[in-house]
Amino acid sequence: MDVGVRRLGAARLAEDSAATSISDALDLETAFVHHARALERFFVRAGCRADAEDLVAETFLIAHQNQERFDHTRPLLPWLYGIAVKLSRKNLRKRWMRSLLNHAVLRFDPPEPLSMLAQLIDVEDVARLHDVLRAMPESKRVILILREWQGLTPHEVAEALSIPEGSVHSALHYARKELIRRYRQRLAIEGSR
Repeated sequence: MDVGVRRLGAARLAEDSAATSISDALDLETAFVHHARALERFFVRAGCRADAEDLVAETFLIAHQNQERFDHTRPLLPWLYGIAVKLSRKNLRKRWMRSLLNHAVLRFDPPEPLSMLAQLIDVEDVARLHDVLRAMPESKRVILILREWQGLTPHEVAEALSIPEGSVHSALHYARKELIRRYRQRLAIEGSR
């Protein structure tokens, strides 16, 4: 009888353990139904209107991939907002960088004639950006040009430069930071004259 009780106890323990792991798993489908609109409003208000739906989907994808890190004693929505904040920052930095770099190379024909001052500012800005890029180390400059201007994926950049894809991500991060730092320094120097 003692053996039977042990088996029954072991079976209950296994059932309880399985139930705990099932209850610990995030119900992201339900969470999506309840929180997707709030997250979308956050992204719109954070300046990511054009990408809001994609960023909501990416938020839930990241939550799914990292659900083992979620503390089930805490509410889910603040955790999702934490992911969303990081994604919005990343999105805004990426858009700003592309806008800055594209501005320097696009030849555009504005629908209305620009004022002389606006034309002068555009020419000075493009020249400033080209100077900053020229002053950067070649390895960082090349990675920026391939990714941001030529539109290659990190995988394609890795193939083009015969380096690991992880190195491309890292190098892009540091190249963008350096471009922004140098650009701001240049603006500060010009502003102090």
